Amino acid sequence: MAHKKMRSSLVALVLVVALVMSGVDATVRYGFYDHSCPNAKQIVFKEIQKAYEKNTVALGILRLIFHDCFVREACPGVVSCADILAFASRDTVILTKGKGWEVPAGRMDGSVSNVSDPPLNLPPATFTSQELVSVFAS
Repeated sequence: MAHKKMRSSLVALVLVVALVMSGVDATVRYGFYDHSCPNAKQIVFKEIQKAYEKNTVALGILRLIFHDCFVREACPGVVSCADILAFASRDTVILTKGKGWEVPAGRMDGSVSNVSDPPLNLPPATFTSQELVSVFAS
């Protein structure tokens, strides 16, 4: 009887672990939002395109800190700001006639930001494209 009870407990434990693990997938991959927010990439592209048409300075668009307001309407609480930035950077390159690339998704946003976290040698937002190339080439 004890053996049967232990076996039932073990089966229940395995099922619980399997259920928990099936919901945990922190990998960055292509198609991450295919089911939860299938239009995420198109929404980001349209917003980048609108910004680009208003201001032809692509570097300014690349420096934007995006809020998820335009994706939030279509997919509340689904698309991370980190993924929005990745999509937006790719879209800006495409709009400036550069070669696009497939962007994997599934990045998680941080829950804490500290001013001391980023490196102190980041270039200021006022740098020209030539200054940025010089800084990143070194």
